[in-house]
Amino acid sequence: MIAVIGSGITGAFLAFSLAKKGCAVTVYDGHTVEYSGTSCNPGGINPFHGPAMPGIMEDFYLESYKEHLANSDEIQKISGLDFNLKVVDRLFLAFNDDDEQGLKRMQKPYRQAQSFDARWLTSSEVAQLESRISHNCVGGLFTTGNLSVNTQLYVAALKKSAQRLGAQFVDKNVREIHFAGEKATHVVVENNKIPISSVAVTSGVWTAEILKPIKPALKVRAVKGELLLVEINGPPLPLDITYGLTGLYQFKPGLYWAGGTQSGSLPEPGITAAGREEILANLRRILPGITKIACIEHDAGYRPMAEDSLPVVGKITPYENIFIGTGGGSKGVLLSSGIAKTLAGLINGDSDTGLEFLSPDRFSDE
Repeated sequence: MIAVIGSGITGAFLAFSLAKKGCAVTVYDGHTVEYSGTSCNPGGINPFHGPAMPGIMEDFYLESYKEHLANSDEIQKISGLDFNLKVVDRLFLAFNDDDEQGLKRMQKPYRQAQSFDARWLTSSEVAQLESRISHNCVGGLFTTGNLSVNTQLYVAALKKSAQRLGAQFVDKNVREIHFAGEKATHVVVENNKIPISSVAVTSGVWTAEILKPIKPALKVRAVKGELLLVEINGPPLPLDITYGLTGLYQFKPGLYWAGGTQSGSLPEPGITAAGREEILANLRRILPGITKIACIEHDAGYRPMAEDSLPVVGKITPYENIFIGTGGGSKGVLLSSGIAKTLAGLINGDSDTGLEFLSPDRFSDE
């Protein structure tokens, strides 16, 4: 039996991927931690921006995007749940020359990839598209082809699909992992010692804590992001609109996710008045034409971020059967499918993933 520790989006996708291969898999998660990254996410699946993009992450981002598309119909059919996967248009705003140059560099991969496109809009063209955007912007990159999903429904669909393919989900935490030499042999759940063939840890910022007995050289920290669900007055926005970390993302008719912030987990955990005001102030700067923003909900989540901002995916040396998938940061929804596919392959004996640069062993060399 393969044990997966953590039932966020990566753990759920891994359970689905393993169960589809006919593997016996059990996912353990007692849901005793607050502010998980999965629970606070607007659901963007965007492969052309993020850490090391352009750069060494380009292929993995795009393959992860394709993996979502390749599995979406099957997940929806098996689960019977509609998680609202859709293509969204998005406008990235620029307020100075540096912003403009950065966005124009991002334009190239959009133009080269199938089913994507991007074009530069002047400030007057931005105003014609949406008059409520600040007239101080110098332009924007209009993109199409990115995906959006209702994250909570997506995770529910992944879990239900995995269960219907034979996976089990246990609402209890793994207390410890037992070893015989360099092999994990059992997980301990409450007072039960359960034999395993492999264990995959996909528990986000809590991964290092679970693996403390073997002291892996992981350098993953918690990065807190706050998010608002808001209602705005006037006609609906024609697309998602962002500047840096701040933006409005379409959710339901009349409702938008508004994000975001990025900070350490301290000094104030969870939601904060300062985080709420920062988001609202930034929204007013980029969309001054929206005169009323009603805050419906306020959430916070801790996203796992490695020291080098890249995900951590692979087997821990020298152990034979311990695997890690974490460190997705703000790209966690996008990368969940790619991490799951990679770990499922490794667990089933693949030796060459092409992702050695993401191995947890990279930290042990420092």
